[in-house]
Amino acid sequence: MLKTARPDKKKEFKKLIKKIRHDPENGLRLFYEKYARIITIAAQIICKSEHRTSEVVSEVLVKIWKFAQKPSEIDAPESWIYVVTVNTAKDIMRRHFADYAHSAMGGDCALSLDSNIDENIISEGDEIQAVIDEHSFYWTIKDLSETEQTVMVYKFVLLYTFQEIADE
Repeated sequence: MLKTARPDKKKEFKKLIKKIRHDPENGLRLFYEKYARIITIAAQIICKSEHRTSEVVSEVLVKIWKFAQKPSEIDAPESWIYVVTVNTAKDIMRRHFADYAHSAMGGDCALSLDSNIDENIISEGDEIQAVIDEHSFYWTIKDLSETEQTVMVYKFVLLYTFQEIADE
């Protein structure tokens, strides 16, 4: 279960979603400026390539735009964005794996997707230093399990306390 965000974070998120609905270009730009780090790092963890990461970022922004058209209550915006990004990245990796396998087999195969991707999908729902270098952060945590990576992102990107992470 996702925890409830501080009221100021929820309020700011709602304001950005409203801005996206009424002024998509500026709203999405502001949204990206606010949440680029978490979206990019979460995408890098799954995709491990710049090209796929940028594809995930684009698709996440499209999903955010669609969400803004009929928003629902989000109790923990940063957690929700993280989950949307991880699931989007896994969908894209699954899609590219299927396309690759299909073309490698000449288009005549019954494809069974890698179960490792499916089994890890998450269900939807004080700065350390000035800035974390996203590339080195990714390389630091890339060999950790998905759970350990998630804890690291919550602690060092979202700046949650360990108690807040435990409450997730």
